[in-house]
Amino acid sequence: MNQKNFEVKEVKNDRFNDLHSKMVEYVEQKELPCAITLVYQNDEIIYCEKQGMADIEKNVPIEIDSIFRIASMTKPITVVAALMLYEEGKFSLDDPVSKFIPKAKELRVFSKEEGGKIITEELNKELTILELFTHTSGFSYLADLTHHVDKKFAGLFQDKNHKSLAEAVNALFDVPLLFQPRTKFKYGLSIDILGYLIEILSGMPLDKFLQERIFNKLGMKDTGFFVPLEKRDRMVRLYTKDSKRRLIPVPETQQSFGVWNSFEKPRIFSGGGGLVSTLSDYLKFTVMLLNNGRFKETRLLKEETIRLMTSDYVISRDIPYVNEDSFRLLPKHLVKLMLEVAEGTGFGLGVKIQLEDGAFPAGCHGWGGAFGTNYLVDPKNNSVCIFLTQHFPDFNLTESYTMRIRKLVYEGLLS
Repeated sequence: MNQKNFEVKEVKNDRFNDLHSKMVEYVEQKELPCAITLVYQNDEIIYCEKQGMADIEKNVPIEIDSIFRIASMTKPITVVAALMLYEEGKFSLDDPVSKFIPKAKELRVFSKEEGGKIITEELNKELTILELFTHTSGFSYLADLTHHVDKKFAGLFQDKNHKSLAEAVNALFDVPLLFQPRTKFKYGLSIDILGYLIEILSGMPLDKFLQERIFNKLGMKDTGFFVPLEKRDRMVRLYTKDSKRRLIPVPETQQSFGVWNSFEKPRIFSGGGGLVSTLSDYLKFTVMLLNNGRFKETRLLKEETIRLMTSDYVISRDIPYVNEDSFRLLPKHLVKLMLEVAEGTGFGLGVKIQLEDGAFPAGCHGWGGAFGTNYLVDPKNNSVCIFLTQHFPDFNLTESYTMRIRKLVYEGLLS
């Protein structure tokens, strides 16, 4: 596809017949409410199909320009924004967070619980910005509400509790870290804190910085922290399954994750999970990553900065990465699936990286979101794969949609 005419349309391709069949099956058997799958290679879209409904109850079909909650696919955008400031010399990866957020110097670390009281210890070393990028900071993501620290985080990072991102982040520093920084990998609120750091370093609210420095430059016209009135008819409804595994809509009051309501501008901009976007918009962002920081005539990052972003900082530093303990509250069959997804991978600056040839070629990098959205950039095959749906996390899941879809993509891509 000529990048000067970057219009996304449906593209049939017999090489991806198995992928097409699986997407149809997921939707017809009501495993998923909808599915959009795109494969981009060598400057053109070689496959793009949509199935299912944006709103089942109102009989509204999914469209290429439908707007999705991308949840944690927000994180790579926030990371790119931070790295733009890194290139400007505003910070180094080894800078202590307290250099810019003084309260970080007061951080304590969970040691044990004794008689209903949390016992903490001092930091061995100050928390650095690199630990925020790599989820090795010790901040939680409410993964285990039986843990005394997670209980303190519960409900803390919410729009209703704070007037600004600054207020929300500073409140996080009143809670002890789960572990000493750099000793473990644990997915958490680190990128939300990085979003606040962007506000400090740029002197701009996070939403404005992303709009001016990324969305406007890439032509991402439908990406933001909320959906304005004139676009609401394009918003995809979020679904889950009931006890009989029937698709049901998630109530509107529960469709936001703490800081986020898609129809109202939030006070707290979640750099970790607050954006909505479309297939076309996110394709532009991923093509920029594939092209080492450039989209059309616009360069957001230098090539060496993209290499920095997509290099491993966890396995290479002997930091324990994803293992069974990472998912100890999940059912055994789900733990197996999650370990399968993580096999052969490491972690860079906000993105997962394929370290060696295996299920996917070495050098692939990408990330996903809680509602089933996912992308993968493959420099070796000069390709991008994007998958979008809107399904609340399902603990009764019997297979990894991500792995199945990616494997079918590669069967077609390499055929």
